[in-house]
Amino acid sequence: MVDTHATTGQAAIRIPSDAGELGDALIPLLSRSSSVGRVTLQCGTGWYGLLIELDAKIASICPGYVIDQVKEKFGTLRFYISPPSVSLLPCCADMTIKQERARDDNEEAGIAFLLERHQAGEEHAEALRITRDYIQMFEDGQDAIYEIIREYEILSGKCCEECGEPGVLSDNGGWYRTLCPECAEG
Repeated sequence: MVDTHATTGQAAIRIPSDAGELGDALIPLLSRSSSVGRVTLQCGTGWYGLLIELDAKIASICPGYVIDQVKEKFGTLRFYISPPSVSLLPCCADMTIKQERARDDNEEAGIAFLLERHQAGEEHAEALRITRDYIQMFEDGQDAIYEIIREYEILSGKCCEECGEPGVLSDNGGWYRTLCPECAEG
């Protein structure tokens, strides 16, 4: 399922081989990986268009948000995200979430802590400040972000997971899928 690689400046991402003409449009979404690993799309190609729209809407609220998982469950889309994290910066990758949260109460102290810890320069301080700004954007827009996700989860129940045409959520012996009549037959 995975053939093509794209470089985003940090690490290589994998564009699903079945992405077709949507491959380039998926790059921003696929580059939002958490420290756990790459973003993988555990759903059919028919939802790729929905995912591209969903990503753009969330990114307009918080450009630095992180995708934890994208999958189909019970016939509809599931889209799990997190706020940005300074631990995703290459020099902070070994920082634990607990360490990060322990200094969250004082942003400047947290940035000073990281600068001292890594003996980094002003360039690193700027990256940390930008990340902290993204965290604040995420927190400020959290209600809107999760409303958008709910909207697209509902839309996925009306869009064929295989081809993107209008579809119907159906139960096939306990296996739920949203498919158009043509894909349901095939």
